[in-house]
Amino acid sequence: MRFRIRTKFLHLLPLSLLTGLTTLSPSEAALSADRLTAIISGAEVSVPLDDVERFAITGEISEPFEPLAQELGEPTLTQMRGILLKRLTIDADDVERLTDTPLMEPLFEGLGKAFQSPEDETGYADIQTAIVRAAYSEDGLTLLNVMRQFPSDALEIEVPYIIQLIVELEVLIAYRESTVHAIAQDAEQEATSASSETITELPDLRSSGSYSVEKQSFSFSIRQPRLTPSGLAMSYDLPVDLYLPQDISQPVPLIVMSHGFGATRTNYAYLAEHLASHGFAVAALEHIGSDLQYRQVFLEGELDDIIRPLEYISRSLDITYLLDNLEAVVQEDEELADRLDLEQIGVMGNSFGGTTALSVAGAPFNPDRLRQDCSDDRITVSVSFMIQCIAKDAPFANLDLSDRRIKAVLAAYPMTSSVFGPEGISQITVPTMIVAGSEDFLAPVVQDQIHPFIWLQTPNKYLALMVPGTHFSSSDDAYVQDFPPSLLGPSTALGREYLQGLSVAFFGAYLGGDRMRSRYQPYLNSAYVQRISQDPLQLYLIQSLTPAQLEQAYGGFPPSPIIPAPVTATSSTSSR
Repeated sequence: MRFRIRTKFLHLLPLSLLTGLTTLSPSEAALSADRLTAIISGAEVSVPLDDVERFAITGEISEPFEPLAQELGEPTLTQMRGILLKRLTIDADDVERLTDTPLMEPLFEGLGKAFQSPEDETGYADIQTAIVRAAYSEDGLTLLNVMRQFPSDALEIEVPYIIQLIVELEVLIAYRESTVHAIAQDAEQEATSASSETITELPDLRSSGSYSVEKQSFSFSIRQPRLTPSGLAMSYDLPVDLYLPQDISQPVPLIVMSHGFGATRTNYAYLAEHLASHGFAVAALEHIGSDLQYRQVFLEGELDDIIRPLEYISRSLDITYLLDNLEAVVQEDEELADRLDLEQIGVMGNSFGGTTALSVAGAPFNPDRLRQDCSDDRITVSVSFMIQCIAKDAPFANLDLSDRRIKAVLAAYPMTSSVFGPEGISQITVPTMIVAGSEDFLAPVVQDQIHPFIWLQTPNKYLALMVPGTHFSSSDDAYVQDFPPSLLGPSTALGREYLQGLSVAFFGAYLGGDRMRSRYQPYLNSAYVQRISQDPLQLYLIQSLTPAQLEQAYGGFPPSPIIPAPVTATSSTSSR
């Protein structure tokens, strides 16, 4: 079923609005929608957008709006009313910059299934234009205003896709807000019940430790096939930076660090150095099939795929090959053997690296859920979901990528919802910490971190939530200085301090034996985190969360299931 939106002429928009939007002509830029035309049961129904706005404000359904309201149904109408005028607080200049990046192309292609016009069969350019125009207009970036700003005289809207979009926006807006509130309340309750007698006396783990740090850079020659920016190689070099505390009296635990897409092994060097100063060895490796060089080659148009499906597998194997080679080296290098305790290994990662870290820590990739979730008739505004769906073409069958040497995992802003699902996340048995940002646009916090935290079955689990944190709240400023401020959120300096303190406490508690555990466990509670949390970026830490808590906070069943129904395995996959 399709709808059409008719448009009228408005004043020409400011020239700055058109920067980068080369698909627009001046006459096209002057168009704006005022009516919604629906084809329902073979009959054309015309609904003024003013009537839609009145419905959003008062709940009144006008006579022209009645047929469309019946077609959408009561649940969708209720959600639609709540989000039509909900304004996203993001700077208009940032919106314009974001919409003109390759990262947004899959998003617009998906939305183009719901919004189409004769002039733009894919809907891509018109959607892009409408979003930017709405951001710059007085009414701002709301769903209703995006519809008003559509620059075509015949917008066609597919109802099933519109319903999907409304549900997802409800998750991203109202349900997310109630969920974040529930976590904050839970953390405050945990803090109240926790003993705080010695908290004020604890040393500050956000500060550098007592050890000087030595950095060694080298690469291992891996005699295994791997996709690289230039194609399939039968062997490859695996670059590694090893950070070691100096003047230590015994071998120390090792933490493997996996970077995100388009990054390098140095992006989180500040964190590696911090951990080493507290007595950990850190091996930061470079995934050559998804690092900065790969991203640059992709942006130059020399590669068709933003991420190749096989990279999900290759990244996990990179870590296993690294550990294999380190074990071989310490057999011959007595000095290094005296400095590394390869019986106590943790892994941590950021973004795509967080997904990689969870994989080697025991979460199997989930081809059956990917095939179910990533159907052609689904649209989304989640960049993470689109990137995860790339993995549906990866050859996961009969493949166990977990590494039993991993004793603990910390994943910051990971993508998890479909690539693992509850079936995969629930198989992690080692201590796990998930770090998240409440305003994460790239890996939505509800779908990719909060719900997966509930799926975890390991008894030692933690969710650290920064509010209003983003996907880049703990990034090194040197690597994100060109990013739009709306993507960074407030005070990345605070975010880095939080991650420094959390990572030392977490790995200290679970990689150092009983003595270290008793020393670091007091940091892993809401009372301590509440003491160090400060404006403008609050930090909350919880150790448990239930579906009932989220339902109570939302006031009913959420728009998206907290624990999705199990998927049925196909003959092409095997159970673990």
